[in-house]
Amino acid sequence: MSPADPLDRLLGDLTTPQRLAVTSNAAPLCVVAAAGAGKTRVLTRRIAYRCEAGSARADRSLALTFTRKAAAELTERLATLDSGRAGTASVTAGTFHAVASAQLKAWWRDRRTRRRTLIDSKLALIGDLMGDDFAASQLGAADLARMVEWAKARALPPESLTAENPDLRSGPLADLGEDVLGLVASLYGRYELRKRKRGLMDFDDLLWSCAETLEGDPEFAAAQRWRWSHVYVDEYQDLNPLQFRLLRAWLGPNTDLCVVGDPNQSIYSWNGSDRSLLERFTLHWPGAQVLRLEANHRCSPQIVAAAAAVLGGAGESLSASGPSGPPVRCFSYESDHDELDGIARRLLDARRSGRAWQDMAVLARTNAQLGDLAAALGSAGIPHRVAGPDGTAPGFADAGQRHVTVDEPADLGVVTLSSFHRSKGLEWPLVMLTGLEEGLVPFVRQADADRVDEERRLLYVAMTRAADELQLSWSKLRCFAGRRVERRPCRWLAAFVPAAELDAAVRTAGAAATDPPRGGHQNPTGSCSPGLARCCGDAAEETARLIGDLTAWRASAARFNGVSPHLVLPDAAIAEVAARRPETLEEVASIRGVGPLKARRYGTELLGILRAAPETL
Repeated sequence: MSPADPLDRLLGDLTTPQRLAVTSNAAPLCVVAAAGAGKTRVLTRRIAYRCEAGSARADRSLALTFTRKAAAELTERLATLDSGRAGTASVTAGTFHAVASAQLKAWWRDRRTRRRTLIDSKLALIGDLMGDDFAASQLGAADLARMVEWAKARALPPESLTAENPDLRSGPLADLGEDVLGLVASLYGRYELRKRKRGLMDFDDLLWSCAETLEGDPEFAAAQRWRWSHVYVDEYQDLNPLQFRLLRAWLGPNTDLCVVGDPNQSIYSWNGSDRSLLERFTLHWPGAQVLRLEANHRCSPQIVAAAAAVLGGAGESLSASGPSGPPVRCFSYESDHDELDGIARRLLDARRSGRAWQDMAVLARTNAQLGDLAAALGSAGIPHRVAGPDGTAPGFADAGQRHVTVDEPADLGVVTLSSFHRSKGLEWPLVMLTGLEEGLVPFVRQADADRVDEERRLLYVAMTRAADELQLSWSKLRCFAGRRVERRPCRWLAAFVPAAELDAAVRTAGAAATDPPRGGHQNPTGSCSPGLARCCGDAAEETARLIGDLTAWRASAARFNGVSPHLVLPDAAIAEVAARRPETLEEVASIRGVGPLKARRYGTELLGILRAAPETL
C-alpha cells in the first residue's frame, strides 16, 4: 500500500482498536465507544473505508442521527474524506425524522395519496379535546402532551396504557392510578382519531406512519431497502422503541448495519430513549459482533480516572491515552455567593495564565443556575454566553412542541455557560462544574433508583467535556427564597475525593482571595458578595413577590378543591419553587413537598406562574 493510497490515509492515524472497528467485515456490527474514544471518527472512517474498498456504495449508504447538527457534522466529515473515487460525499446523513418524512412524501406521491398536514404542536389539539373535563384539567395540556409523546416514543398505543403494563414503570406515566391512566389513554385515543379525521399528523407520526407503511407495503419496503443497503446509526444509546421499530422496518432481512454508542452516556430515558437497545444488541441482532473502544483520547488520565470513579463498576475498564494533566480539583465554599465569586476568580486566573476565554466553560445541572453564573461573570467583566435551553433529548418533542437542536456558532472570545445536558457532544480544555450538592446532583428523589443512575451518567458526561483541566465546586450553604440552607457535597465526589480532604476544604473555606484557591473567601456574616447577591436587595424583593403570587394561586386552588391551602402545597414547597424556579415538570416533581402526583396535578400552573415572573428572577 503506497502512502498515497486512500485506504492508508483512512487508517494511518487510528489506534489498533479503532482500526479493527473500521475494517471489520462483521454485519451487524456494534461499536461501544466510551467518551472521547473517537466515536464519530470511527463511524465516518468506516463508511469511507467501505466505499473505498468496494464493499459498500456511497450512494446507497445511510447514516442516521438524532439531530440536524449531528447530521451536518457527519456530512462535513465524509466530504473531507472523499478521495474523489468512491464518492463518499454522496453518502446520505440525516435524522430519523427527516428520512422518514422524505420516504412518506415519496409514498404519498407515488400512490397519489393525499398528504397529511404536519402540525408543530400538540397543545392546541389536546387542549380542545380536554374541553371542560375537570380531571383532565388537573393534569394540564402540557403534561398530557408529554405523556402522549412518551407513550408514542415507546411505541405504546392508547389501549396499552394500563396499570398491568410493565413498560409504564418508568417515565411520566409511572405511579399513576388506574383512573388517571384511563383518562390519559382515552385522551390519547381521541387525539389520534381527531388527527386522522382532519388529515393531520405530528412529528411522532412521521416515524410511526413510515414504519407502518414499510410493514404494510412490501413493494415500497423492497425499494427502500434496496435504496439504503448499508445503514449506520450514531448515538445508538439514545434510540427509543419507536425508532427501533422503524430501523427494523428499514432493514428488513438486511443485516448490513453498524451502530456506535455508549450506555454510560445514556441521559434521556425520561424522554423515551431505551439504552437496553444498545446493551442487548446481540439479542436483537443475532450473530452481531460487538467491539469496544475504551480508551479516552480527549481527556487527561486524571479526568478519566475521576469520571470513571463516578460510574463505579461501569467505569472500571475505562482508560486514557493522552499525557498527564493537572489533578482534578474540588473547591468547597462557605456559601453559594462565595462559590460564584470563586468561579469568577478562577476564570480570571486562568485567563491571566494564558487560557483563551473560548477554551473555558462552566457547567451547571439546571438552566436556572446559569442566570446566577451569568450575573457573576458579568460583574467580574468576564465575556460569556449562555448556551440555549436543553429543550429535549435529540429527536424528541417537549410539551407538544417539536424542538430542533439549534446549531449555535461557537462564539469566539467568550466563556460558555451551559447545563450538563446541553454540553453533551462538546468539549473545552478547561471545564468547571458548579453546585455539586445533594439536591442538585443528583436532581431527583432518593427513592428513584433508575433516575439516580441516570444522574450519575449525566455527571460523567459533564466531567468528560474537559480535555485538560477539570475543576469542581460545591457550597456549604445555599440561598433558597431568602433563607440559607445547609448543603452536603454530591455523593459521588467521595468516589475520588478523600473524605478528609472534603472536610478540610469546608473548614478552610474562609481562605482569603489571595490564598491558593482551596475555598471561597471568608464571609462570616453570611452576607452576599458584592455584585453577586441573588437573595438580597432587589432579587430578594422579586423572590418575595413570586412567593406572594404562588401563595395567592395556592389559596385559589384550595378554595376550588375545598381543602386547606397547606394540603395543596406546604409553605416550604412554595419557598423552594420560588427559589429553584424549575423549568420542567420533572424538576417540579423533585421538590420536597411536591412530588410526582402533585406535579402532575399542579405542575403546569406552577410553571405558568414562573414563566410569567420578571426576568430579574
